[in-house]
Amino acid sequence: MNDIDFTPVDFRHVDLNLLVVFDALLREGGVSAAARALCLGQPAVSHALGRLRQLFNDPLFVREQGTMRPTPRALALGEPVHQLLGAAKALVSPELPFDPARVEGEFNLAMPDPFEAIWLPRLMLAVSREAPRLRLRVHSLPGARLLGALDEGSIDLAIAGFMPHLASRHEAAYLLTSSFDCLYCPDQLRLPPRPDLAELARHDQVSTTYVGGEMGNAVEEAFRRHGLNRRVVVSASGLLAVPHIVAQSPVVAILPRLITRLFVGHSLFRIEPLPRDILHTPVHLVWNRRRAAAGVHRFMTGLIRAMAPEVEAFLSSDTPTTMIQGMGEK
Repeated sequence: MNDIDFTPVDFRHVDLNLLVVFDALLREGGVSAAARALCLGQPAVSHALGRLRQLFNDPLFVREQGTMRPTPRALALGEPVHQLLGAAKALVSPELPFDPARVEGEFNLAMPDPFEAIWLPRLMLAVSREAPRLRLRVHSLPGARLLGALDEGSIDLAIAGFMPHLASRHEAAYLLTSSFDCLYCPDQLRLPPRPDLAELARHDQVSTTYVGGEMGNAVEEAFRRHGLNRRVVVSASGLLAVPHIVAQSPVVAILPRLITRLFVGHSLFRIEPLPRDILHTPVHLVWNRRRAAAGVHRFMTGLIRAMAPEVEAFLSSDTPTTMIQGMGEK
């Protein structure tokens, strides 16, 4: 059993406000920006940085190419300091009941473009009714940047069509599972209803790196499991080019239903569902633990999770519908 260190710590020379300045410096990336965020003068923040360097016996921030770069020590301190300040604030601040009707400010969500078409109209309607002073701002971020944005605080919540590798400071909640569909143009090629993977393997395919990460890997893995090779003749960097390629070439696009629902109603295309047990992808809600206690965070998380069954029912239907028909206003 390890010995417990009962050495008393002398807090008489530790100013909690120094940690507030440190948190702002790490978040804002510079003395001037931190001073503006804290409504302090730049000399006061510079003086506090000097005291922080003495306290931690480390430069903490060094100037490189016109910016202040945090040292490894500063990066290691970032999360513990932020949690400590949050705990201190909760300790001294009276906890008032959260009232969505009174909350003000901006809430930042990250989700891919196709998710916006499905989630955002309903979410905006609910927020306008229950929290009319709250503004929603949606960001489309690459999967590689998602967790970093949550850690920095530039994003409050993320709806992810894949499960990123979470650290202990992150949490995730399952929302729904999206099936995959086959998108093609009947004027360019003929496919039987509900084609299987063997049939699709006989045709050239277009893919997109927009559906990357685990979503894209799921398609490749499904073909491999069935001993099939997928003939990808073109890989587009974005989603916009895919329908134009499909409309003018005898190729097939295999996409999550979250995306193919955007093409419902286009007379040029036909959408055929693929067996859900063969190919599907989960969708999760992801956040940083330090924000979980905030009333507005709980409110937004609750709204999104409450909508998930309706969205999944819409996505699970094999009957082609438009977005309006599938998710009519309640």
